[in-house]
Amino acid sequence: MEKGKLLDLLNIFKTSREKLVLDFLTENIEIYKPMFEYEKNEELMTLSIEKYFTGYINYHFKLFSSSENIDDEFSNAMLIFIKKFDIKVSDSNLINGTDLFSNLIQEKQDILEKIIKIGTKDDNKYNRLSYSYQRDKTLFDREIQKYTKE
Repeated sequence: MEKGKLLDLLNIFKTSREKLVLDFLTENIEIYKPMFEYEKNEELMTLSIEKYFTGYINYHFKLFSSSENIDDEFSNAMLIFIKKFDIKVSDSNLINGTDLFSNLIQEKQDILEKIIKIGTKDDNKYNRLSYSYQRDKTLFDREIQKYTKE
């Protein structure tokens, strides 16, 4: 690998790591809000974490698209990187379709966001139903109490 290409590739990974560290240090809302919002819903918490890291992986592709000096080396490095996250992808799909793969990652991130919103709506509906049940039960118990005292 040429020295210039290697330096560009390393710079992409360095910039991405800096973003990751900065997101945690600045308490990025995309990371920290779900920790509190979904602390009692493990599934939505897991989806939120997956959504963040999917975006983090896609950030590499955004940096790559602005680089003019890297080609197959980036694809090979990203393939190794992505496999560390246990994402199933074939070598040929990544190498031959970097733009396509980036779009697929973005689509996955959008789908995760939609699933999280649906889960949040379900939680809200459950909370409203629980509130209605508790309210009706309390009102019913009050009425029963009035009649038993008379």
